[in-house]
Amino acid sequence: MISVKEWIIRTIRNFFWGHLLNQIAALENRIKKIEDHLVPSTYNLFQDPWLKSAGGIHKNERCFLLGCGPSLKNLNLSLLKNDIVMGVNGAYQLDSVKLDYFASVSHYFWKHHKNELKKYPCRRRFLPHYLNEIESDTPTSWLNLLEKKHYGYMNVPHPWFFSFEPFKYVSSGGSVIYCCLQILYYLGFRTIVLLGVDHDYGVNSINCLKKNGAYIINSTDLNAHFTSNYYRSKEQVHIDVEAMERGYKLARDVFHADGRTIINASPGTKLDVFDIKDFESFF
Repeated sequence: MISVKEWIIRTIRNFFWGHLLNQIAALENRIKKIEDHLVPSTYNLFQDPWLKSAGGIHKNERCFLLGCGPSLKNLNLSLLKNDIVMGVNGAYQLDSVKLDYFASVSHYFWKHHKNELKKYPCRRRFLPHYLNEIESDTPTSWLNLLEKKHYGYMNVPHPWFFSFEPFKYVSSGGSVIYCCLQILYYLGFRTIVLLGVDHDYGVNSINCLKKNGAYIINSTDLNAHFTSNYYRSKEQVHIDVEAMERGYKLARDVFHADGRTIINASPGTKLDVFDIKDFESFF
């Protein structure tokens, strides 16, 4: 027969041991959720063969990366004729510049431009698998995109990291520009010059709602692009400024640590994460 003291000790020990086992079981369940939801999404048993073989093909070169802000209307983009240019989303509509590379990851934009995006010729496009409806003869690298919904399983900020292996997966960060920076870094570019990255979405408007960290704006109230023919009429657009700025800072630090640089040459930009320089000074 055990003493009262020993019984109390055993009871306390069993309680904490049982609690520890429950914690371990909860952790194992969490890990399983991450594996079930992240691994198929990020790797998808597919690694883009072109992108995998293209690491460093533009080593030490310069690339102009075009967003779609209104400031593009104030730039002489014909000056880019001898440079490598990457554009996103509506940049394909610019007549004064020919894009070498194109990227889009939007769940919304492509729906209003599907036929045009299928026809647009460039050296290569970068699209996530869920945009397979705009497949065309244009060479395309299909990306495994780690999105905000996936970060919820890990309970970490969005974006969480900068991908050094975009042929495996690309980390989303509120803006397609962040995805492009991961690709361009991998391709070896030393200097990235941002154009049309005005970072002005009018999110302080009284008409804006905020949900899960992102502002929800009616497309008819959003005056953030060089063309009005951007989204479908009255479409609800999600603008996650905090995620954008977090991603831009991650990209800035990665480039800086490797002796590379990102410069913002968008006139009147509200994005001060990167050094700002006058566009025409590059020529």
